[in-house]
Amino acid sequence: MTNLTLKASVMLFAALVSVAAYAQPPNRTHLRAVSVAELKANYLECDQLASSTLLDFSTAVECSMVSEELLDRGFGGSFKQLLEWWRSARNNCTLDAGCETP
Repeated sequence: MTNLTLKASVMLFAALVSVAAYAQPPNRTHLRAVSVAELKANYLECDQLASSTLLDFSTAVECSMVSEELLDRGFGGSFKQLLEWWRSARNNCTLDAGCETP
């Protein structure tokens, strides 16, 4: 390995370590006060929004956190149950009229 390749490798490793040090899982504590019915409505709104446009980073993170919270609290961690609910609920949802959650 040449001296230049070694320096580049060390710099890349240092950059990755510094990024990893700041990376933390999203904080979902603000969602604990939200009811399961509200989580379902938010989930469907995120689904509609993501189906019609490219989400910006902060919206995508928030939608992901809603999804995880709903999965945990609304469906006991069962992705299969969440998927079954979503398949039936999405048909009752439009961007203009809002979402009806079963």
